[in-house]
Amino acid sequence: MPAVLGPVRVGDTVGTSLLLHKAPRTDDPELLSCLERMVRDQDGQSATIATLGRRPLESDGPAGVEVLSLLLGCGEQLELLLKDFGRRLPPSEAAQRCEQERRVYRVLLAGADLGTPRYYGTVSDPCRGRFWTLLEFFPGQRLRWREAERFVAAGAWLGRAQAHFARYPERLESCPFLARHDAQFFRYWAYRALRAAERASDSLGRRLARVVQKHSPWMEAMASDPPTLVHGSFRRHHILVGAGPGAPRVCPVSWESAVLGSPLYDLAFLSEGCQPPILERMWEAYRDALTCQMARRPDRWTIESLVTCFRLHRIERTLGEAPEGELSERVVARLISSAERLARTLEQR
Repeated sequence: MPAVLGPVRVGDTVGTSLLLHKAPRTDDPELLSCLERMVRDQDGQSATIATLGRRPLESDGPAGVEVLSLLLGCGEQLELLLKDFGRRLPPSEAAQRCEQERRVYRVLLAGADLGTPRYYGTVSDPCRGRFWTLLEFFPGQRLRWREAERFVAAGAWLGRAQAHFARYPERLESCPFLARHDAQFFRYWAYRALRAAERASDSLGRRLARVVQKHSPWMEAMASDPPTLVHGSFRRHHILVGAGPGAPRVCPVSWESAVLGSPLYDLAFLSEGCQPPILERMWEAYRDALTCQMARRPDRWTIESLVTCFRLHRIERTLGEAPEGELSERVVARLISSAERLARTLEQR
């Protein structure tokens, strides 16, 4: 069983100075000990680490995400990904995200054969500000616009994943840690967005109110499908694609925002910015993957309508989540203009 080291107390707070804590050194005894335990738990045999190297995942990537290169005493080489939530988030949020990702990997993704990273373990130590997740390092490439085939592969992956959970609904039903996207959830973020627009200016508030008026009748439909596992941020930089046995391996990462919700929620995120013919091919690959696995295949009208609704929700949530004063009036106006275009599309349906 993958290791969980240290107490897990979601919601604990510690001094803010821990937000600036240094990453563990390569000779840190605690790091070495927990790595040896994780490797042993995965492989079922004792393991000692002869050497340990580390490097940032990306030169301009987020803080606290590193690649660990292990040379084991038996001569085997192993690369792991270390996500240190405590280096970039307040302690309570770091603990929550670390724990959510641990649960998703252990309870839902383990054994599903979906190509997601192999989970090695978690370290959760609120007193020291350490919230680590260790995963298989997969050297894939993030989705890029010029690589149409990879977007099509990502759409097909999403269909296969949803078909998997449609076959095993009991796995989702036994996961109380997953929040549910219901109609009230979407209404809440529309309300928050309205308040943000009104703070920016009265005219922007009135414009967004008209958008929400057109969006609101769809919110029940946005939550009406049998729920599936929703990644929550299924965007290009969270989807890796690389070589695999036969077909390319699609490897979605960063599952700390996972919830239960509409099958089309993640498809809307993936579709953001895509244009025909890539968009049409990606949607068709998604639908074909569902059909191949004997899962329900949504019709084109439903996909177009609900993807538009979820894109509107994303704009509303962007407005609603921003701390007061963070978004300039110009940025708010640009977001509302995008929302108005989407609302006109809904009005025509």
